[in-house]
Amino acid sequence: MEDGKGRRFFYTGDTGPTNGTWEKIGKRKIHCLIIDVSFPNSMEELAIRTGHLTPRLLRAELAKIALPPGRVLITHPKPHYRKAIEEEIRKMKIDGMRLLRDGETISV
Repeated sequence: MEDGKGRRFFYTGDTGPTNGTWEKIGKRKIHCLIIDVSFPNSMEELAIRTGHLTPRLLRAELAKIALPPGRVLITHPKPHYRKAIEEEIRKMKIDGMRLLRDGETISV
């Protein structure tokens, strides 16, 4: 989605590793990316098999985007793994990346 000022927001859910999505975005700047990370790194095989991401897989997906997103907001963590995912994301030390909270309102 793009507003009248050219700011772009891209939402993708139930996302596993992909090339096609990022190729379609091309060189357009995404100001805010909302993407799911459902499992911790230790469950990478399950994440791939079920069409989801881990923090490590997310890092690989971000490397495929021509222009890095301004913010990366993470959704859809499996509740049982939320704390582990949050810790792995924190350790990645990527500015503008964080886990969303239920009911949270964001502005692009």
